[in-house]
Amino acid sequence: MSFKDYGIVFVTLREKRFVMDIQASKIELVKMILDLEDSKLIEKVRNLLTKEKKDFYDEFTEDQKLEIQYGIEQLDRGEKVPWEEVYKRIS
Repeated sequence: MSFKDYGIVFVTLREKRFVMDIQASKIELVKMILDLEDSKLIEKVRNLLTKEKKDFYDEFTEDQKLEIQYGIEQLDRGEKVPWEEVYKRIS
């Protein structure tokens, strides 16, 4: 077995621990929320959680959304510039 093989095992164990830590944190948060008695604080938590689930695209102005749509249409027509060329222009 090579060092690379050990690295893969290490990453897998590290990721598993990270997932377990997240699960433990989520359980701890649920317990804290269940113990809350302040309705205003509960509403703040609710707003925070629902705001996090929003798509960032919804936060753009109409002009920004039009610019994005225009860019997508340009790409669909094959009007694009390779990254290397852009990099040369800005360097």
